[in-house]
Amino acid sequence: MCRGAVLAGFIVASTGASAQEIPARRPVEFAAVPADATTIKLQDALTAALKTSEVLQLSAGKKPGTLMISFPKPVEARTHMGRTEYLYRVEFHGVNGRLFERGFGSCWSDEIGTCVFNLVKMANRYAPQP
Repeated sequence: MCRGAVLAGFIVASTGASAQEIPARRPVEFAAVPADATTIKLQDALTAALKTSEVLQLSAGKKPGTLMISFPKPVEARTHMGRTEYLYRVEFHGVNGRLFERGFGSCWSDEIGTCVFNLVKMANRYAPQP
């Protein structure tokens, strides 16, 4: 009986400790995004991924410590042998305008998750720690 109470106490204590160790999600928001259909499609897919991210949090209001994501040019759509490829350029910067990184990438339109995965990976790298 005594061992059971000690085990239950350990489980409660360890559960509480691990809950306190969960880091705060890092705020991310979009800055300049061209209003063309292809860029908006990529932004919408990225927005959906950010809403379910355990590390990043979609934010608004340009609060200090927020990572700003911008697409300086519209996403380009090129057709190759019946498939459409998306080519994008992206910039990550702070709310103060400090540029952290410029990047680019591509994916097939029917595999847009590849672009989103790469964008989230880059955002994770440059989002300021809380």
